[in-house]
Amino acid sequence: MTKFFLSFLLTLSALQANCNNYALLGAPSSKEISKDFKDTIVWTKENSRWEHSQPQQNFSLQSSLCKTTGYVLLNNNKANFSAPLHHSNIYRIKRGWNYFSTPKDGVDVEKTFKDVEFVYVYDKRSATWAGYSPKADLMKKITDTRILRLKYIEPNRAFYVLATKSQKVDIISKLPNAQCQALIKNKNFELLYDSGVDDAFTFNASKSVGLRSRYRSHTRKGVYNDSRVLIIIPKIKKLSPNKKYKKYGPAIPKMMVHFNEAYRDQIFYAYDFLEESCRKGVFPSQRVPPAPVMKKVK
Repeated sequence: MTKFFLSFLLTLSALQANCNNYALLGAPSSKEISKDFKDTIVWTKENSRWEHSQPQQNFSLQSSLCKTTGYVLLNNNKANFSAPLHHSNIYRIKRGWNYFSTPKDGVDVEKTFKDVEFVYVYDKRSATWAGYSPKADLMKKITDTRILRLKYIEPNRAFYVLATKSQKVDIISKLPNAQCQALIKNKNFELLYDSGVDDAFTFNASKSVGLRSRYRSHTRKGVYNDSRVLIIIPKIKKLSPNKKYKKYGPAIPKMMVHFNEAYRDQIFYAYDFLEESCRKGVFPSQRVPPAPVMKKVK
């Protein structure tokens, strides 16, 4: 048994005893806790080097009063990781752990955080953390575990950043391409976004159109990425009294749309943030069958 592994076991014993030196990511509060968490991953730092455990079953933690020499990723679906929108275009990062929320266009993690140790967000759907480090050796250690590779965090999400120094960073977000940007400015259309985080439909203000992205970050080869979809839909003055929604789910882009029958035969557009393409389609009717692929806007 190696010297490091013996040291790591001793560290874990100390953690289970009082957790005096560890930050708990995903803890419900800063109060003392005593619970078992499945697939918990413990990171420790010794001699300026980060090492991690493999996911552990039924790992018991006694306290969350932990700050300095390591951290623990708790798979805790009871914790709330939704958050108010961040309204500034910068993050002021302090040395140590930071807890931020995302702005209306989300955060491109790789382009925004270029000089930190770690960035983490929790994916409730797969009960798995997604992590990123700009340092290649740490990124490899992240992907060696059950942690997903983090590339993008959608709007209204809370996440953690660990930094070794205070700094100010500009937030970089993905925006629709030029073709869809031109359409967004058209006053005859309204916009509807869906984050792709869960199965729930996102509806517009009049409840006449619902949108759901069919992407799933955690099933896409271990990468947690931008799975938002934007649809640009015509403004309809008079809706049909028929409350039963029509459905349209093209294969490209991957989404499902529920719509009031007043939209039938109307042209609309969709922007797929993962594929970065602007596409044109028609709400289907008896006259216009649903197309499996919406045409690219050139």
